[in-house]
Amino acid sequence: MSSFEFPSIYNFPPFFTKQPNNSVWKSQLQQWTTLVLDYCKHYRIWRLSTAGTPIVEDATGVPSDSLFTNSKIDRHLKPEVCQEIIASLVDQGRAQWIDKSAQKSVLVLWYSISEWSDLLLNWVDSTGQKGVVLTLYEIQHGNLTLSEEFHSIDETTLTQALELLERKGKVLMMKENKNVVGVKFI
Repeated sequence: MSSFEFPSIYNFPPFFTKQPNNSVWKSQLQQWTTLVLDYCKHYRIWRLSTAGTPIVEDATGVPSDSLFTNSKIDRHLKPEVCQEIIASLVDQGRAQWIDKSAQKSVLVLWYSISEWSDLLLNWVDSTGQKGVVLTLYEIQHGNLTLSEEFHSIDETTLTQALELLERKGKVLMMKENKNVVGVKFI
């Protein structure tokens, strides 16, 4: 996997300090949220701690350092600023708290649930999977999805996208003890 190319502002020391001017802070916050989404998309990070460290099962090729720390310039964001950036992502619908009460980590949505569901439908149409029963594993890790952006998708994100499609009448979901075990695109 290629390394992520940080924007030039990432090497600008004041970027790691919350700016006191509200309009400057809004711009800075937008730059941080864009950076978080781009970084997570590049490394396919589905879950992120509020400290900016990836929460991954297979860390192959994924940096373990905090996104909110730049050791090259010896700068890092204060924890409350990190929390504010993550909260902004949640407010924008680009992240969801994994545990709302603890607010220690999020599910990152570099695409919205609606956009993920559209990607799934496009894949079904282009590969002739309509009417075929598929397991979540096949969608997440199957050979047919290797070149798709949703390959290795977090199960929570996938389930939410499928539930949206179910509400739209596009899929039938097969469940066992409230757990989704398969899906049929109709």
